[in-house]
Amino acid sequence: LPHECFGVSPRRERRVFLSLSPTPAPMPRTPQTHTEHQVIKRIFSDRTTITIAHRLDTVIEGDKIIVMEQGVLQEFAAPKTLLDDHDSMFSKLIDKSGKEAAAALRQVAAETVAA
Repeated sequence: LPHECFGVSPRRERRVFLSLSPTPAPMPRTPQTHTEHQVIKRIFSDRTTITIAHRLDTVIEGDKIIVMEQGVLQEFAAPKTLLDDHDSMFSKLIDKSGKEAAAALRQVAAETVAA
């Protein structure tokens, strides 16, 4: 896993886990990123997890999404809520990822809500 802090964090009794994505650009969802998300969910299921990321696939399964622009909060809601509003910044970012990637990300958001 690319998150260097995994080796230390699970051993400490912390209520919040902060995950910093090492990838500075949006990337498509892959089997590896899916596995990473599942590991994070399993290991840190009893903690609040805050993920700071540029990758849409990294945040799509979160409970809430914060969209910021130039350091200013623009949106804060569940992924599905933001995606249902086609004028939201988050929805537009998803659409910019390309037709196939956007469809896949929207599907993941829908499945996350259903789970």
